[in-house]
Amino acid sequence: MLPFANLCGDSEQEYFADGVVEEITTALSRIRSLFVISRNSAFTYKGRAADVREIGRELGVRYVLDGSVRKAGRHVRIVVQLVETRGGTHLWTERFDGELTELFELQDRIAEAVAASIEPSVRMAEVERARGKPTEDLNAYDLYLRALPRHYAKTKSDSDAALDLLRRAVELDPAFAQAKAFAAYSILIREVQGWLEPGEREEGARLAREALVESHDDPATLRCAGQAIAWFEHDRERGLDAVERALMLNPNSAQAHSGAAWTLLYVGRPDRAIELFQRAIRLSPLDPELSYFLSGLGYALLMARRFEEALEAGVSAVAEMPDRATGHRVVVAALHALGRTEEAQAAAEQFRSANPAGAHVFASRVAAEFVDQAFVATMVGGLRAAGLAE
Repeated sequence: MLPFANLCGDSEQEYFADGVVEEITTALSRIRSLFVISRNSAFTYKGRAADVREIGRELGVRYVLDGSVRKAGRHVRIVVQLVETRGGTHLWTERFDGELTELFELQDRIAEAVAASIEPSVRMAEVERARGKPTEDLNAYDLYLRALPRHYAKTKSDSDAALDLLRRAVELDPAFAQAKAFAAYSILIREVQGWLEPGEREEGARLAREALVESHDDPATLRCAGQAIAWFEHDRERGLDAVERALMLNPNSAQAHSGAAWTLLYVGRPDRAIELFQRAIRLSPLDPELSYFLSGLGYALLMARRFEEALEAGVSAVAEMPDRATGHRVVVAALHALGRTEEAQAAAEQFRSANPAGAHVFASRVAAEFVDQAFVATMVGGLRAAGLAE
């Protein structure tokens, strides 16, 4: 599902069109008989002139859905077209009109129409899961949508802005579980990157707890809150239950696969984590979070003592996102485990240069997060030996 064209006449409304696409993608991905490429990989085509046949080959998909969104006052018009990628044949085009207050219903109608066109025998009950509105407050939803691109920009200033927007969304609607869960997950990423501010760890744990209580079986909420509760409170059983349920509810979500895999690493189960990370990469090969998937795969391979493969994954993670801490940690630890001491020291220096705040051993944190103490010794020992500060 490609990014929709924003016909609102205002570039500031770009996020609105993106949010519509994300919601429809989520609805479609819950249909088990469909293979749906992650929104994040699909959005790499935003602003690019790409032939649908090329997109089909690059992503391994048979159909592409694109369209446009026009918003005038309280009225919304969404036009969608379904294209078969092998021959570029247009299968159908349809227009959906409604009021802003009917936005979620419009998204549901589009998901149902696409499912019916691709595979008439698909069970519409799967789409019914998408009918639960994330919030009744469209202003809160607007703030949530604005936070997403700031989070994925992955800089400290953008992370600050995203978290501020999410906090404001929760203030407007204290029952907005999806915003709470994403805020908790954003705080987790901030800690990994060395950006954590005083009190944020406690805030992340609180938001994750509240989101799990209020999740209403929303997979995105379960994934973010489950991973966060396992990280912040070391409640691994509850966290694993949540991310496994997210994966069951949304088996085509690369993010659900990644969240489940990371949580499995906390409890020392690298073999299944490896499978899930590899599946996440297949589902979303161009994802802005691809470095998260690759570095997680590197952690899992380190835990499985497959050091050469871990190094390869870590190098790929660093190439995807040079300032992301976890990829560098994999590279340094793997090189040390392989006895390549000088290269490990050079990699540690590269780590310090790319991310000074995150380039530390953090031994107590690593020991607390992961139950596999052999892995802890490999990670902590490798980082110390390479010269990183505690």
